[in-house]
Amino acid sequence: MVLHVSKAMDENTRLKEIDRIRREYERRAREIPADFYSTKDPANLFSYTQRLRWLVSFLKKNRLFPLRGKKILDVGCGTGSWLLQLRDWGAAENDLFGIDLDEGQIAYAKGRLPQGDLRPGEASKLPWASGSFDFIIQATLFTSVLESSLKKAIAGEMLRSLKPSGVILWYDFTYDNPWNSNVRGIG
Repeated sequence: MVLHVSKAMDENTRLKEIDRIRREYERRAREIPADFYSTKDPANLFSYTQRLRWLVSFLKKNRLFPLRGKKILDVGCGTGSWLLQLRDWGAAENDLFGIDLDEGQIAYAKGRLPQGDLRPGEASKLPWASGSFDFIIQATLFTSVLESSLKKAIAGEMLRSLKPSGVILWYDFTYDNPWNSNVRGIG
């Protein structure tokens, strides 16, 4: 499947949005405590375990188990948490790929997954060949991208990189966060 974008993304618009996202990363690093999302907090632990239960169900339903031999990409991988979980469920580390704008997050993820192919970069310009992946995951990336043309470009790259028989897991917020104007729900 190929996503056709009716209007090419303006380069200036793309650069402005990428810059806004990087500034938001910096703001979050300054203002949000490092343990804010820690599973030591019961509410976070509950949310995390529910996501894991749902992910297992999704993988079974889409016949992605066993994971060994599957090429897996996490778009907006951050510190590699989803990739670590998939490795723990049988994916070979050298079959795990990830990309994130935040070079610090990628450096941390590489320390956790040294054999994975983890790269700093833009999701709208994935560096891998067409049809490379059996499974692509994006978790809360699209709610952080406010510019619709950039969202379309990222989605197009995900589809381009997916094998014809591949599966995309799209995990995101449905509603806007009234306390954070830097995220927007995906309807």
